Amino acid sequence: MRSWADSSQTVLRAPREVTLGEGRSEATSSAAFAGEAATAFPADGRFAPRGIYLSCGSSHSTGLPSASVDYVVTDPPFFDNVHYSELADFFHAWQVLHPRGFIADAATTRNAREVQDTDADSFAAKLAAVFFECHRVLKDEGLLVFSYHHSRPDGWASLAEAIFDAGFSVVEAHPVRAEMSVATPKSQASEPIQLDVLLVCRKRNADCRPVQTPQLAWTQAERLARERCARLAASGFALSRHDRRVVRGAQFLAALGPVAGWNAREWNAAFASLGADDDSVNEPVALPAKEGPQPKASLEDLELFAI
Repeated sequence: MRSWADSSQTVLRAPREVTLGEGRSEATSSAAFAGEAATAFPADGRFAPRGIYLSCGSSHSTGLPSASVDYVVTDPPFFDNVHYSELADFFHAWQVLHPRGFIADAATTRNAREVQDTDADSFAAKLAAVFFECHRVLKDEGLLVFSYHHSRPDGWASLAEAIFDAGFSVVEAHPVRAEMSVATPKSQASEPIQLDVLLVCRKRNADCRPVQTPQLAWTQAERLARERCARLAASGFALSRHDRRVVRGAQFLAALGPVAGWNAREWNAAFASLGADDDSVNEPVALPAKEGPQPKASLEDLELFAI
């Protein structure tokens, strides 16, 4: 029997992956990448073929050329749900014992520009600054895609303010199973959130849909939320009240169309009804029963991201 070390060396020399659904191995790895240090992105936007560019810095000022990016895929803080900087300070306390690189003598990793905030207005303003930068670097036909969830109306109102103020509109919202669904904070919560929503955004000028009033948008959102919650429930997901609230809030954003000019007060008013749960959404309609043995949930059933 070969040892683990022998097996790892074999994979290192010829990386292989198991082909989905066929149970056989195929060499699927691309050629190795080489790297070099640089101080700036290509000023003319001509990136190297198959190039990978890594940069560590503030997302509200990337240094990328304008209109040079096809897709921005990101995962911003979920308003006040997880305090990332406070968690990072746990490791920072040990790392400062041997200062090096960006780890200096600072007492904390906290930064005034970090998007994470407990104040809705501050969160909206700082997230909008990042989305403005995304808008600048994206091509006119480009997409901004990110994940989000929150159970409170102010968490959605502040997100909406950031998205639409930056010149985007939401064209699709896909609920997906979140990571860490069995984490202790979730398992102990009476109404845990186990869904994220992938929000797909276009530049407002590229969205040719008509603008909807909040009333019409909510009507459409409730219908879509019922359908999607029913499909998720039929696929074996036990959805909490907050999960359904996440789906409703996201579908409302996607139904609005390319709105512009709303202020924080108007966004808060638009999301006020999110706190009053719709029982028809909380108890989704049953899907028609199918005869015979049922296959496992497909990617479509799980509402995974697809354009």
